[in-house]
Amino acid sequence: DPSAALNLLEAAAALGHAPAQSALGIAHAKGHGNLPVNRNEAIRWFRKAAVQGHADSAFNLVALCDARPSCLQGDAEQHLLWLQLAAAENMT
Repeated sequence: DPSAALNLLEAAAALGHAPAQSALGIAHAKGHGNLPVNRNEAIRWFRKAAVQGHADSAFNLVALCDARPSCLQGDAEQHLLWLQLAAAENMT
């Protein structure tokens, strides 16, 4: 049941579980689980996971934002750290 799965994913993400936040970002970016595509929500969830060091989310955040600082938020040092995190996992 996609709705039940989405509810569980949202609950885990709200509790700060980075992999769930990343999965929720993907769901919003792609419109999975009966969600409409919502770039802003995807960015919000990717950012929450990236701040915790989640490499997939760091990469997805930078990619979704096309590396534009106004979209990424934070300072240039944080953006560089996210890119380095993704690169360390061979994601670039």
